[in-house]
Amino acid sequence: MKRIKLLIIVFVFFISCIHSHVKKDDDIQKKVENLYELGKLEDHSSIQNIINSLSDKNIEIRKAAISQLFFLKDKSTVPYLVKSLKDKDPIIREIAVYALERIKDKTTIPELIEMLNDDNEEVKEATIIALGKFEDSSAVLPLIELLKRENHHILRQ
Repeated sequence: MKRIKLLIIVFVFFISCIHSHVKKDDDIQKKVENLYELGKLEDHSSIQNIINSLSDKNIEIRKAAISQLFFLKDKSTVPYLVKSLKDKDPIIREIAVYALERIKDKTTIPELIEMLNDDNEEVKEATIIALGKFEDSSAVLPLIELLKRENHHILRQ
């Protein structure tokens, strides 16, 4: 269910960027559309262009970039996805968590455990789900602590 929710978020994001919100600035619209096209090609040689867009000042460009990394599922992007966990935008953090879950690089578990303290509920829920799918014992105690602290509904399921 969460995967469907994320795909819907990503889809709605692209539709809104391409058709309305981004029309205010043609340069931004072109960058977003280019990122979308790069991701559609699933050409891993274009990953660096997408990664470079993660540090763009414009939030719409960063969202487009992180969304494409989610779909590409490339292990070489892990350090950039981890860095995106610190982004000020919660949607970017949530998509970064889901992207890391898809790649299943267990070295990211400590960073994901830190995300259990995120202020945003959707980010926290994505993190709980991701840690559960890793099935790694190092995540058990932090998840129990979260349950004690917040009695989080995702953990009760």
